[in-house]
Amino acid sequence: MNMGSLTELDRLAASSDALHRDAARPDTPSGVVPPYTSRSLRIGDAVMTAIGVGCAALRRAWLRYRRAREARLAYDDLRHLDDRMLRDLGFDRSEITSVAAEHAGTAEPTRVRAVLASHVFL
Repeated sequence: MNMGSLTELDRLAASSDALHRDAARPDTPSGVVPPYTSRSLRIGDAVMTAIGVGCAALRRAWLRYRRAREARLAYDDLRHLDDRMLRDLGFDRSEITSVAAEHAGTAEPTRVRAVLASHVFL
């Protein structure tokens, strides 16, 4: 091997090292970033964002399911009570759906304010 080819190999190795160094830091002033590096970073970011959005959607769906299930169970429990027991609890049979929804958190608790307002001592 002659000396000319050795220096040429050194020059190629140095340029390859510089290319990899710049690829690790896309914000380098030289701006030498292989397109596959920035594209893979963008794709990786997009995939991670999609996974995060999917997990958040699943979490919201699970919470909606749990609230609906809790409301359904409360409705079933109250439906089995007779009218006298419901009256003792402070509401009528026609209010079972709204009471169950308030209990599960799917409706605003307006009954509490009305009941408290009717029991104010003067």
